[in-house]
Amino acid sequence: MTKTMGEASAEVWTAEYGRTSRVEFTRRTAPYQREMFILQGLTAVLLLLIVVVVPDDSDVWVLLILVMLAAFGRSVWAAAQLVGNRLLLLVDANGIRYGGTRLEWTQIGAIGIPHQKTLEIIPVTGKPLTIRHWAVRDMTALSGWLEGVLHQHRGVSDADHG
Repeated sequence: MTKTMGEASAEVWTAEYGRTSRVEFTRRTAPYQREMFILQGLTAVLLLLIVVVVPDDSDVWVLLILVMLAAFGRSVWAAAQLVGNRLLLLVDANGIRYGGTRLEWTQIGAIGIPHQKTLEIIPVTGKPLTIRHWAVRDMTALSGWLEGVLHQHRGVSDADHG
C-alpha cells in the first residue's frame, strides 16, 4: 500500500482493525515536508539578509545567524523524522499507543474533541494522551473512529451510544 494509514479513511482503519485487531499509523510525510519547506525558506531569507542587507559591524548579524541556525536545525530534525518510516500511533486490541505513551482501553475515560492538529485521549486518571497531526491527517475522522473502537471494547452497541 503506497498510502500511509494516516492518510486513509475511517473505513480503511475499520477494515484493517477487523482483519488484524490493530492499526499502525506511521509518520505522514506531508506535515514534515511542509515544515521543512517553510524553514528552508526562512533560512534562505535570513542568509540573504545577512549577506546583502545587514552590515558586518551590526549586532543584528549575530541574532540573525542564531535564528538561521535554529531554523536550519529544525529543518534537519523534520527530515530525520521521515527516515525509516517509524510507527507513531498504534491502535490495537489492548489500547492506544502514541510515541512512548500507552493507554489501555480500561484506562480511557473519553475521546476528546478533535482540533485541526491534535486529539486528546482523556484517561480515567492522569494526564491526557495527545495525538498530533504527524500521524493522522483527519483528526475528526480519527476521533469518531476511536469512539467506536472504545465503545466496542466497553461492550456498548451502536444503538446504546448514538
